[in-house]
Amino acid sequence: MSTINIEPLHKDFGAQITGIDLCHSLSEAQIGDIRAAVDAHSLLVLPKQKLNDDKQLALTRRLGEPEVNHLRLGRDGVVDYFGTIGNVQQDGTVLGNDHKHTKFLMGNNMWHTDSSFRQVPTLVSMNYVYEVP
Repeated sequence: MSTINIEPLHKDFGAQITGIDLCHSLSEAQIGDIRAAVDAHSLLVLPKQKLNDDKQLALTRRLGEPEVNHLRLGRDGVVDYFGTIGNVQQDGTVLGNDHKHTKFLMGNNMWHTDSSFRQVPTLVSMNYVYEVP
């Protein structure tokens, strides 16, 4: 079992975790360490991970019950656990600044807490970056 290294990013907020590979099954102790790090630091960065949707969803389920993406469920009637934040679509097309979806996503540029309006708010939000500008 690998050792989790937790390095604070700032004295008040955020930490970087190294020493684990999220593509492999984590022990209960490692999951506990991640939960404790969320409590202590609020924001965790786990660099150089190679996840896909299935692996991210499996990790999410180890941390708690995933929230259905309410935007997709309402729009398409399909249960989905993932949303896209960005203007590059699945097929590689880039939405311009005037596209309604791009304008909608502008709200993500401001600090916010996901699902804070729900009766039981989300415990954590997990983001996986596929492309960095």
